Amino acid sequence: MKTEKIHIGKIVEGAFNQSNLNKAEFSRAIGILPQNLNTRFESEDWSVIKLISAGKALNFDFSSLLTLENGEQKIIQKPKVILQIEVEDDKINDILKIVEDKKLYNILKR
Repeated sequence: MKTEKIHIGKIVEGAFNQSNLNKAEFSRAIGILPQNLNTRFESEDWSVIKLISAGKALNFDFSSLLTLENGEQKIIQKPKVILQIEVEDDKINDILKIVEDKKLYNILKR
C-alpha cells in the first residue's frame, strides 16, 4: 500500500492565493497572528480545527484531505461555479422560462 505524502500548508496556501482575503483577515479567521501565517503555510501538518476554520474563511472544501479510499489518500476538489447575471425586470420571465425548460441545463452540461 503506497501512501502519497501531502502538504496541507501548501494546499491551504493555494486556496488562500485564489481568495479575496488578505493575510490579516485570513490569519484572524484561523486564530493566528498575521506574522505567523507564512510559517503555517510551510507546515505539512494542520490541526483539523484550523483546517475547518480555513475552509470556512476561504469558502473551500478541504474535506477530501480527510478521506481515504482503500487505505490510500484521494484528493478531489469538486469545482463550484456560481453564475450571477443581471437581468432587466421585463426579461425575468423569459430567463425563468429558459431555466424551467432546461435549456440552460443542456447548455451547461456540454
